[in-house]
Amino acid sequence: MVIYEFLRLMRLRTTVLLTLVLIIVLLLSFSVTKSTQIELVEQLDSNADDLNIEALESRIDNFSVVNYYFEFWYLSDYINSFLIILLVWSGATLAMQNQYRLQSGHGNMMVVRSTYRKQVNVLLISQSLCIATVITFVFVTLIPVAYYLCGNGFKSFYLNGVSYGFADILCLGVLHLSSLILCVVFINAIGLLCNHFVKNLIFIQCIPSVVLCLLPFIICSVIIEIFPNFLYILSIFVPFVIITNMLNILYDTNSIFSIILFVAPYLSYLLIFTKAYKNNLREIEGNYI
Repeated sequence: MVIYEFLRLMRLRTTVLLTLVLIIVLLLSFSVTKSTQIELVEQLDSNADDLNIEALESRIDNFSVVNYYFEFWYLSDYINSFLIILLVWSGATLAMQNQYRLQSGHGNMMVVRSTYRKQVNVLLISQSLCIATVITFVFVTLIPVAYYLCGNGFKSFYLNGVSYGFADILCLGVLHLSSLILCVVFINAIGLLCNHFVKNLIFIQCIPSVVLCLLPFIICSVIIEIFPNFLYILSIFVPFVIITNMLNILYDTNSIFSIILFVAPYLSYLLIFTKAYKNNLREIEGNYI
């Protein structure tokens, strides 16, 4: 059942369209980074008197594939666009599936062969696999593009005076991908399970992108203006911030606070998901017994 549902989701036109849109977003970010790389070379060729030739040459020589992904993740707004597009698709295609099946009578038909609990588990697992596959496919597919654009291949990446070799870069890449996947998976799962108290399909479709992403961002922005000391506490509820918290660890590898700040949002999502899962089964499963 899980494999069948997963393959069905992957074959949807909306999934194919999403993949293409996400690739375009990443390519736009790469184009900006390529422009930056060209500007550095032009500065070096200009031979201006106020240039630090040695530092500029070092930066150009060390410009690699990692720079293209690093600038996408931390130095542009494209990562926010990437996330919000994912969450809009999640709500419109995935999160509404549970309530849609209940309203259409599909759930009553399926219970002949299975229980409501199993159906929910199938949806959660298959949708999570679909999200992970799409995100991983987009980032991995464009590695050759970044390799071609940078012209320097895979080199050591320098950040805050620390050199990261190929193995380090690979581990960091997996961690970054995992953080984004977990964030989207949790938000989607919470939206999927909220149908025990939210019955309107349109509202459910808005939960991942609006209720769990844009609304916390707007609320936190207003509160932080009044109480700036609450910045770090409130940021754990904003997905745009959650997926970039890894940078705090990279800049301060010995800070326990940075690690807590990185882990706390996912623990919060896990608690909300667990509560929503139990409540959903308690409220709805009885109708299928």
